[in-house]
Amino acid sequence: MIGTPSDNLGRRPQHCATCVERLILVERFGIRRSHGSNVSAQTAWGLMSDFIVALGLVFVLEGIAFAAWPGPAKRAVGTVLATPENTLRVIGLVSAVIGLIVVWLVRG
Repeated sequence: MIGTPSDNLGRRPQHCATCVERLILVERFGIRRSHGSNVSAQTAWGLMSDFIVALGLVFVLEGIAFAAWPGPAKRAVGTVLATPENTLRVIGLVSAVIGLIVVWLVRG
C-alpha cells in the first residue's frame, strides 16, 4: 500500500522543490523562510552586510593609497579636478560596469 507508515521506515521523506530550497537555505546559510515569503530579514541583512563590507574595502584601499603614496595621490586628485565632467562620467560608468561584471562572475 502506498502511504502507509511501514512503507516510509528507514527512508527520507520526499520534499517538494520549495521545501528542498528551504532546507538548503537553512543548512548552508541559516536562513529560514516560510512558503510564499520572498526575502527574510536575515537575507536582507546579509545583502546589506555585503554592501557595508564593500564600502569598508573602498575606504581601506583609498586609505592605503594616500598613506603609502601621498604625493602621487595628491597629483591624481589634481588630475581628476582638471578632467572635464563628461570624461569623468564615462570613466565612472565604465568602472561601474566592470565592477558589476566582476561581482556577477564571482557571486554568480
